[in-house]
Amino acid sequence: MRVIAATFVEAIAQLRIHRVRVMLSLVGVAVAVAALTASVAMGDIVRQTSIESMEESSGRPATFGFSAYAMQGDPLDADALVEEAEAIAERYDIRYMSPVMWLGGVVQLGDVRTDAQVLGVGPDYQTMHRIELAEGRWFVDSDAERLAPPVIVNRDVMDMLGASSVDQHPTIAMPDGSTAVVVGVVEGAMYSGFPYLFALPDTAAALSGADPAYVQPTIEMWVPEESADAVQTMVTRDLRGAFPDAQVDSYRQDYAAYFDPANDPTAFVQQILLGISGVVLLLGALSLVNIAVITVRHRVRELGIRRAFGASLSRVFVGVMLESVVGTVVAGVVGIMLVVLAYRLLLVEQVLPLGLPGDLPAFPVWAAVVGLVVATAVGAIAGIIPAVVAVRSKVIDAIRF
Repeated sequence: MRVIAATFVEAIAQLRIHRVRVMLSLVGVAVAVAALTASVAMGDIVRQTSIESMEESSGRPATFGFSAYAMQGDPLDADALVEEAEAIAERYDIRYMSPVMWLGGVVQLGDVRTDAQVLGVGPDYQTMHRIELAEGRWFVDSDAERLAPPVIVNRDVMDMLGASSVDQHPTIAMPDGSTAVVVGVVEGAMYSGFPYLFALPDTAAALSGADPAYVQPTIEMWVPEESADAVQTMVTRDLRGAFPDAQVDSYRQDYAAYFDPANDPTAFVQQILLGISGVVLLLGALSLVNIAVITVRHRVRELGIRRAFGASLSRVFVGVMLESVVGTVVAGVVGIMLVVLAYRLLLVEQVLPLGLPGDLPAFPVWAAVVGLVVATAVGAIAGIIPAVVAVRSKVIDAIRF
C-alpha cells in the first residue's frame, strides 16, 4: 500500500513540474470526455423524454384498456360497468383505474361556441398518463359531489374564456344550465391548437351534449408489468362473468407493448455524437502521448539515477504510466463537471420552461461514470508508450546523459 501511495505522489509531483505541457495536452482529452459524456447523457435524456411523451398519450407500462358493449338490446349501463371495474380493481389490489370517454362536441366557451375535445376521466388518470399541470390542480374523489363541477382545460380554452389564471375562477356554461369551474390548466404538444377539456365522466357527457345512455367508457388499468398478462386474463374473465351478454375486449395500450428498443429513433444521433467524440478523444490521446514521450526523453538522467538507487522496472513503468492516468482522470473530471453545469444551466433552467416534460430526469450518473472510465482508459493506454521508453533506458547511458 505504501508503494502504491508513493507512486501516486510521484506521478502528481511530475504533473506539477510539467504542468504547462500536461495542461496543453489534456485540453483535448477534457473536451473529448465532455463530448462523450454529453452524448451518452443526451441520448439517455432524449430517450426518457420520448418515453414520457408516449406515456402521456398511451399510459405507463403496463396499461390495459377494457371495453364492454351490448350485443343486442339496450346499451350497457355505463355506471354499472364502472362500478364493476372498481370492484374488480379492489379485488385484485389494482391501485390505478380510470374510466375514459373520448367525446367530441360543441361547447360554449365565453362568447364563442366552438367544437372541442372533451375527455371524461377519473382522478387516477393523471398518474397513469404522466399529465403535468401548468397551474391549478387535478381531480379528487370529492369533486363528484360538487354542485359546480370542476374541469381542466388547455391554454386555448383559457384564451377563449378571457382568463390568464385559474385564480380568476373562470367558468364554462353547461348545456343543462349549470356552470363548471376551471380548476387546472394543462400544457404540451398534445394539448395545443384545439380546445381541450378534461372532466369527470358525468360532467364530460353533459358538456359534450352526449346522451349518457349511449356513452360507453373504456376502463383503463395500470398494473405491474411482471403480472400484466395474468391481470389482463382475470379482469377480462370477471367482466365477462358480470356482463355475460356483452362483448368484452381487452388490449394493452402503453408504448412498451409495441416499442422496439432496436429501432430507437435516438440511436442514430447518439452514434454520430459518439463517433465525433471518439475522434476528438483519439486526437487528444495522440497529443498526450507525444507530450509524454518528449517529457520522458528529458527525464532520462532522473530515471537513470532512480534505477541506480534501486527503483525496479515495474516501479518506473507504473510511475510513468500513472502520470498519464492521473492527468486524464483530472481532465475527465473537469470535462464531466462542465457537462453537468451546462446541463443544469442550459437544459433544466432554460429548456424546461419551453415545454419538455416536467419530470425530466437528473443528469444520468452512469454517463458520468462512462466518461470517467474512458478518461482512465485513455490515460492508461497513452501512458504505455512513454512507460516502455522509460524502462528501456539503460542505467549507464542515462547517468551519462
